[in-house]
Amino acid sequence: MKIFLIIGLGILVMQLSYAQDVIYKILLREHTISQNIVEANVFTSKGHTNVAFAQLDGFLVIKPKFPLDTLIIDAPGYRISYVPLKKLDPNIVNFIFLERNENILDEVVISARNPISEQFSIQKLSSLAIYLDPFSNADPLKAVNGLSSSTNTEENANPVLRGSNENRSIVIFNRVPVFNPVRNSQLNGIGNFSIFNTELINNQLIYPSNPPLTYGHSSGGLIEINTINELSNDEIQLNSNLVGAGIFGSKKLTNKSFFQLFSNYQFSSLLKTVNNETLTNLKSFNSIDLGTNYNIKFKKYINFNAVLYGINEKYVATDQLFNNNGNTQGENKRFFSVINLDRLYRSSTLSLNTGFSFSQNLYKFGNIASENLLAQLYLATTYEIAFNKFNLHIGSSYERTKSIFKSVVPSNSFLIREEDSSIPINYILYNNNLETHAYTTYKITPKIIISSGIRNNIPFDKFQYQTEKQPSFLSYQLSLRYYLSDEHGILLVSGLRTTYLIVG
Repeated sequence: MKIFLIIGLGILVMQLSYAQDVIYKILLREHTISQNIVEANVFTSKGHTNVAFAQLDGFLVIKPKFPLDTLIIDAPGYRISYVPLKKLDPNIVNFIFLERNENILDEVVISARNPISEQFSIQKLSSLAIYLDPFSNADPLKAVNGLSSSTNTEENANPVLRGSNENRSIVIFNRVPVFNPVRNSQLNGIGNFSIFNTELINNQLIYPSNPPLTYGHSSGGLIEINTINELSNDEIQLNSNLVGAGIFGSKKLTNKSFFQLFSNYQFSSLLKTVNNETLTNLKSFNSIDLGTNYNIKFKKYINFNAVLYGINEKYVATDQLFNNNGNTQGENKRFFSVINLDRLYRSSTLSLNTGFSFSQNLYKFGNIASENLLAQLYLATTYEIAFNKFNLHIGSSYERTKSIFKSVVPSNSFLIREEDSSIPINYILYNNNLETHAYTTYKITPKIIISSGIRNNIPFDKFQYQTEKQPSFLSYQLSLRYYLSDEHGILLVSGLRTTYLIVG
């Protein structure tokens, strides 16, 4: 533990001293002629808003926060330039030459990472927009709290859209649903941060209510997160604070593949030292997580992406309830993987998406003890085809969930000391769900777009721990969007769901 404290303090001191002492002067010029460029957006690759920059005597003054950062320079009419700080000299004026961008219109590429339902989302956030959002704390799900459709009144990462409850919104990560996508969570599932790393994100789409039927039904809206499929440059980031330290790295392996890795370690020693008088009930906490993202392209038309993530969280605190005053302990272990395989054709995309999640939750207080094991498997295949004005998305998905709950509870609800009597409660739950769907969009005019969708399940007959056959449902949806301008529009959505039981 001491070595982590020393490393964390060393990194923190290095960053603070660096931010106070190092200042760079740069001058932007066109590559072919000696002409200064006065209009440019300059920010860091990490997207921190506290990087100060101002014009001084015609030069741009940069005061970065991290020594291993990279400047991103975006000037109208010029190619975006990436300049590592290690290539700049703080003792001289650094000349940075930009090349003119002769390609006025970008090539339009049909990709499985651009869902046809995107136009019916009310917000699209990039990783930079998440960093710049004052509500987000650089967290992708907490960035939703700053939107007008959010009704989250707590400081947590659980999405709350249009008055819904926590955990009622579906979170889709690379076309795979991820349930309970938060960490530092309480018993009720409310968590302080999401389990997603913002550096991996390409875009985040928010559907506040009655989302498209491409991913299923949701009474609390839907959030779709897609990771990057191109890596601009290699980088490594280090960060530290009172409760931990973290590392993030990106490496371009070849022209067609890249690898990203991140890890965070949190501990309570420094926090307890600084706030010992106010954190009297907290004894200790620690967590460590590790995540990777790997992407490779084969022959320009096959794309493979895999995200793996694992986390282990523990805490010990004192609590008092009824006749017991003692320690309460909790531990959460979790692992999930999301794997995507896309086959790109001239105007269509065939995709296979898989997800696996396993979690173990432990809790102990007095004579109360519980263990909850949850395993989830998700398989889906989709096909999208795009025409001039008409797009079609069809697919099917299968989801299997197994939950094992083991607990020991007091025989008398008011007697919860360790020596008091208790009784065991154990049960197992299974759920199988197979569904098919179709979704279309049609552009009537450049400002008017309509969509329709249909989704139904294929009921399973009696299976493990199920006493009767599953009911059938059939859902319909019709949506219309009218663009008042590039930034504003009117969205109308209606839906109908019928449920019935086939007896035979």
